[in-house]
Amino acid sequence: MAGENEIVSIPPDLKQKFAALAPSELALKKACRIWEGMDAELQVAAGNDDETARSIKKEAKNLNSNITGMLDSLSQLFNLTTVKGQKAADNHDKQSDYNSHSANSIDTGN
Repeated sequence: MAGENEIVSIPPDLKQKFAALAPSELALKKACRIWEGMDAELQVAAGNDDETARSIKKEAKNLNSNITGMLDSLSQLFNLTTVKGQKAADNHDKQSDYNSHSANSIDTGN
């Protein structure tokens, strides 16, 4: 069977690697706030005087809500990956400790 004798290698710093994603989540949240501020500035800069201004505002509203949604979704994804990844690393460590204890009990008869 393919993969039957494959060894899965878990890096010892797996939890830290997942934790390293947290700053990316914060950066995306900051980018979202900046983008929303730029949207407000664009709305003011476009003015209200003519059809062009209304057209710019309409297009910007559609585009900006999509970009804001994308940045927010990415931020949530990084948060979820960080949290769930760290939990997975913790579970792996617990299982590894349990397996080691079980193996040692067999060897020593305890």
